[in-house]
This record gives sequence, C-alpha cells and structure tokens, in this order.
Amino acid sequence: MSGPVGEYFLFALTAQATTLPILLYLFQGSSLSSLLANPVILPAPETLEAVAGHPLLQTDQNRWIELSTDGQQIWVEVERK
Repeated sequence: MSGPVGEYFLFALTAQATTLPILLYLFQGSSLSSLLANPVILPAPETLEAVAGHPLLQTDQNRWIELSTDGQQIWVEVERK
C-alpha cells in the first residue's frame, strides 16, 4: 500500500507494536479482535493534525457531552468533574 492509506496503516502498526508489550504485561494477554480493531479506531494522522491546538472534549474528563443544534448554530454542554 502506498499513499495516505499506507501511511495510516504503518502508523497504526507502529502504535500497536509499541503498546503491545505494555498491554500484555498489564492485562496478561490480548485478544485477536482488539489487534484487528485498533487500526480502525486509531485516528488518522491527518485528523490529529487538523485538531491540534483546538480544545477537545473527552468523556473521560467531562463525563457527558451534550450537543444540540437548530440547524444554524450548535451548542455544547458538558458536565465538569
């Protein structure tokens, strides 16, 4: 594979190879499904570059995030810890 898709899978493979020993140590194993799903779940490098410098809302930090819109504007409400 070449181009952006090839770069993405190389990035995903590198991330898995780097974190796999840690996961195996902490969880005493890993499932095949998690290894196959991780490249699909990892954001593409272009996505990470696009959001760099912007505040991100994460449910592990904000608990819940509610988005609402009237078709013209969007409102965001979060629960703060």
